[in-house]
Amino acid sequence: MPFAWTLFVLFWSGAVTVHSDNVVAHVFAYIFIWPLLIIPTVALLVFADWSFGYASAFLMWGLGVGQFMDMKLALQWIFAFVIAAILTIESALTMFATGFSGLAHPTASGFDEVLENVREGHEDAPLMEA
Repeated sequence: MPFAWTLFVLFWSGAVTVHSDNVVAHVFAYIFIWPLLIIPTVALLVFADWSFGYASAFLMWGLGVGQFMDMKLALQWIFAFVIAAILTIESALTMFATGFSGLAHPTASGFDEVLENVREGHEDAPLMEA
């Protein structure tokens, strides 16, 4: 969630900074909402990080509702709902694919190894050796 929020705030702060009152700023807002789909999709495909996908989708659902209530940017709420729906579906597919097909999260094997060492009573502390 922190990375998703940071990414979201970067683009949000950029839109607020330019005071999107003119047509050019509206066009930039329409364009720069799409990286909020592209970056989480890459994280889902490369890292299978479905929690980042869900966090990004949650923020996009919120953006869509906020823009729908505000209605200053006529297309941005539609784009936000489309992006949120796509991210929700992609995150669910990634979650089920990694959970039920035997595919492991890239860091899961290292974590399982540490848990196994703790259960067996082995201490992996090379700095404690003399």
